[in-house]
Amino acid sequence: MIRIILTFLWVFLVSVISPAQSTPLTITVDNPGKEKIITVTNQDVRTVTAFTITVSLSQTSAAETRIVYDIYSNYKHDNPIPPGASKLIPLPHVVGSPLPQPELRAAVFSDGTSWGDTQWINKLLLTRRTIPDQLQHMKVMLQDASSRQLAKPDVLVTLQRERETRARLNVGAPAEQRVHEDRVLSITINNGQQKGSQLTYSDVLSE
Repeated sequence: MIRIILTFLWVFLVSVISPAQSTPLTITVDNPGKEKIITVTNQDVRTVTAFTITVSLSQTSAAETRIVYDIYSNYKHDNPIPPGASKLIPLPHVVGSPLPQPELRAAVFSDGTSWGDTQWINKLLLTRRTIPDQLQHMKVMLQDASSRQLAKPDVLVTLQRERETRARLNVGAPAEQRVHEDRVLSITINNGQQKGSQLTYSDVLSE
């Protein structure tokens, strides 16, 4: 099962991403109450698997908030968006200021095609690439712990130390990279704390 999942992720990542032409998603901002909502609608005939939206919170600053939606990087949290379907996302904004206008930067479809600027598409794919790398690393760590017959508390301590080491090494890395490199370790530690006496590789995938 592990090999099948890793193979699937690898095949997906190395597939050729060819650009699509017309804008595939429409973005509207709704103001139903205190919470401001972005409605993202798939206007294309293909299923959307990922997209990036940026939101400028200030007209006087170049800083942007980035929203990355990806069914692979955010496994079991983000879902495919079929043709005609919509997804509601909270809109980052400054209270008391005019609502910012979100901007679609890139989108990726289930057939391997993409839309958007190459730079933004590559950022999406770079984020995805960290997931199989981290899964493989986690597999090696847990196999080593099993061969040494470490008790579950000792395994959790080892994983937490690894997490802290990664955080120090990635201080200068882009925010998206830091988040996604930490994700697999975080899921494994959290699941391990909630489960029985054994900690196995399946705990990585149960999130």
